[in-house]
Amino acid sequence: MKLIGDFPWGKMTRVGVAVCLFSLIVPLIIGILWGPYFNDHTYATFHSVRDWVIGREWSQTGELPLDTPLYLLALTFWAKLGISLPYAALIFSMLGWGVVAIAICHAGIVTNHPIVAVIGTVLVVTDPLIIATLGTEVSWTVAWAWIAIVALLQKRWRAQTVAMVLMLYTHFDVCTLILAVLLLIIQGFVRREFPLWPSLILAVVGLGLGAVLVWHFAYPVTYFWVGLVSGPPNSQQFPNGGDLQWLFFLFACMGLLTFLAANWRSSAIRRIVIAGLVWVIFSILSGSTVVQVMIATLVSGFVGFGIEHMLQWLKTRNTITNYLALTFLVGLPLVIAQISPLVWLYQHRPVNYQLLERQAGDWLRAHSETTATVFASERVGYFASRPTQVWNGSPSDPASLVVLLQMLSASPPACLLYTSPSPRD
Repeated sequence: MKLIGDFPWGKMTRVGVAVCLFSLIVPLIIGILWGPYFNDHTYATFHSVRDWVIGREWSQTGELPLDTPLYLLALTFWAKLGISLPYAALIFSMLGWGVVAIAICHAGIVTNHPIVAVIGTVLVVTDPLIIATLGTEVSWTVAWAWIAIVALLQKRWRAQTVAMVLMLYTHFDVCTLILAVLLLIIQGFVRREFPLWPSLILAVVGLGLGAVLVWHFAYPVTYFWVGLVSGPPNSQQFPNGGDLQWLFFLFACMGLLTFLAANWRSSAIRRIVIAGLVWVIFSILSGSTVVQVMIATLVSGFVGFGIEHMLQWLKTRNTITNYLALTFLVGLPLVIAQISPLVWLYQHRPVNYQLLERQAGDWLRAHSETTATVFASERVGYFASRPTQVWNGSPSDPASLVVLLQMLSASPPACLLYTSPSPRD
């Protein structure tokens, strides 16, 4: 069963076009239905970018997203065009998620695993982690990583190098840097020679971005390792998907064991698996959202491997009549397990709370001086378009409160606004 021709570098079949449209449209629908209900950190980035574009001194306590230069460039472009940053970032991030699904689909086709392509694509575009990437560069970072993997499978070394460089420029931290090095090592195993030029290019990019962050913009060296101390973030809470969630674990384990049984005799595969396992363990400890999404997409691929292995086993025993129909029959419970958390999250969006903050920001913009400092949350400061001393009303330890009071005493804000989210939201 051939779904795609030589996408993305060659001619595509009609079914391939349909798969691409499906992969792009479904995330867009999810994003548009969800709306720009991002966390405060995302709105802080929007606020800083807009202040930078209009020449105003940065109003946030943080910095511009200098570790994501390509995303910063896109935000700056939209801001200069006068486009609403939340909605533009929403659509941009969802298009990136669609590219992730297309790349995974193509990886399945290139390796002659059509069921992996079908199941992986459907599971990826309905993954609850899609909500965690709204308005951020995460989806495009993972998309470039998967494009690099597809280029590796097709032995297109220049395309892989370009994809790895774009991945680092989209989101640079220790996890993406190690992933790029790992892909470079795999390229050396496949080519059976040291990839000199790709290594030099990645070294220049990595050292350049690292030096800019550490020295010129005063990022501390510990910035890259803070996740190892603080642990995974807890910014999103996801339900478990109900009683069907165990199917993911079952098929993913089956797919992983099938893959290892078929390829373990190869010394290169063993080295790759060990190196990948080290990266996964290290990355999980870092708590990076990029890593969470990347691992989730890998799990979707292994789920496809497990389903394909089961269908092949049934086919050899003449217990299967329609290969494609049974594929969707098996995959349907998995899709339901994916969609149910999305429905739950959609019903519990902080719509009223964020609408209140937007109305407060609009009121402050209309009834305060442009130079007035606002003491409020990141989101209020963005919609008010005023210099902001940030506080979201979250509990703080006494030492932090003392620092906050000292800051307010030294530079009293012109406006103070405190909104507290209701448990009913």
